[in-house]
Amino acid sequence: MNRLSIYRFVSYLLLPIGTLLGLATLIALFVALGNMAMLLSLFLTGATVIYIFSSFVFLRKGIEKGIVSKKFLKDLIKVNAFVTLFFAIMGVMQGILVLLNPTATRLLIDNMLAMQPEGSPPLGADQLMQVMKGVLYFMIILGSLLLFHIGSTFRYLKQHAALFTEE
Repeated sequence: MNRLSIYRFVSYLLLPIGTLLGLATLIALFVALGNMAMLLSLFLTGATVIYIFSSFVFLRKGIEKGIVSKKFLKDLIKVNAFVTLFFAIMGVMQGILVLLNPTATRLLIDNMLAMQPEGSPPLGADQLMQVMKGVLYFMIILGSLLLFHIGSTFRYLKQHAALFTEE
């Protein structure tokens, strides 16, 4: 399988993830209006969603069909790719560091258990650990896919530079 086929496969794999992240970002936007501390994570996920969809447009229109696009698409991809790169690196590094440090993971689980509201059904430490490990594995895989995708996108942007007009 050549690199373009892998890039195409990863692009299609990222689309449903981008859709879910987009919906979560839209919902979190209303929460973030009341909690300003969430704005950074909202910005990171929003830029990741924009990158996933704009790079997919470049793949479908530019690489596969040879349709000339405006330079704005290239700029949109590049700017959001850098933010997504930060998101991917943080996801991979946090996932690995938390999974490799069981004492920190246990401390985090204990803090999560202490913060549960009184009326909610209690979750056990083992259940929270399973959910946390699942999320961390997902972030490691997503971050790795995004790192590959971003590197390939920059390579294809350079190869197909003639597909972008200044207008």
